[in-house]
This record gives sequence, C-alpha cells and structure tokens, in this order.
Amino acid sequence: MGLTLALILFVVSLAALVIASDWFISSAEKIGTYIGIPSFVIGVTIVAFGTSLPELATSIAAVTSGTSEIVIGNVIGSNITNILLVLGLAAFLGGKMKIDFDVMDIDMPLLFGSAFLLYFALYDLQFTLIEATIFIIALIVFLLNSFTRKIIKIKLMIKINVINLMLKLMSCSCWELL
Repeated sequence: MGLTLALILFVVSLAALVIASDWFISSAEKIGTYIGIPSFVIGVTIVAFGTSLPELATSIAAVTSGTSEIVIGNVIGSNITNILLVLGLAAFLGGKMKIDFDVMDIDMPLLFGSAFLLYFALYDLQFTLIEATIFIIALIVFLLNSFTRKIIKIKLMIKINVINLMLKLMSCSCWELL
C-alpha cells in the first residue's frame, strides 16, 4: 500500500470514527438515562467499553502478528492521553467540569491500583496469562461495584422520598379533620 492510499484511508477512517463516536455517545447517554443509570456509570461502562473496542481489535491484531509491544504502548499511551488530553481539554473548553458521582472513595483508588498493578505486572517485561486473568477479574469486580453502588443509591433515595412523603402527610392539616 502506498503512502497516498494510506493517508486517504487514515483520513476517511478518522472521519468515520468521529461521526460514529458522536452517535455512540448520544445513544449510550439516552439508553442510560432511560433506564436510570447516572452519566458517570454510563461513562465507566458503556462508553468506556465502546471506545476501547477499536483498541482491543488493534491489540489482538498486534499480538497475533507478533508485535505485542504495540499493545502495551497503546494501553499506556491511551490512558495518559485520556487523563491528560481528553480530561484536560474538555475542562479547558468547557470552563469547568462538575462531577455528580463520588469518584474519590472508590474509583480513584482503583485507578491508582490498576496503574500500580500494571507496573508490577510489566516489571519483568512480560504479561502472562495469570496476570491477564487477575486483570480481567479486577475489571469484573470494578464493574459489579459500579452497578451495586447505583442500586444501593436508588434504594436509599426511595427510602428518603418515602420518609419525606410520610413527614409531609403527618404535618398536613388534613389529619386534623379525621
């Protein structure tokens, strides 16, 4: 493949990716809002998985073609870019980002923990099947935790609303009529 064709394919693919990602984010947000999932959980699950699928496909192709170092570079580079560029530029252009979901108690420690785990997994310059299994189990635990927190929060909000309703009914003057 010549350089001109490679550049044309790159530009066309990039344009398709930008258009499709806009549709994907919009659809994911609508689905999440419809079933009552907070935006943060949508980002952590649906959007994160959707945007990671091209990286996963690239990584699988790299491993099967014998260039597995691309996978590690992709993972590390993508995370650095997401944290510094995507978050930084979004906040810069938006002026401020309000986070309605508590990320400091669980999500940030998990982010640091996953980076720490990656450091030790790659310390010997290999990534084994055992390490891969540990990483996948950690992801499953993280996802279960994210959804469980949402369910607990919904139950708590229902209880609070019921208590508030009971208090309003008890303070209502209509009780005096009985």
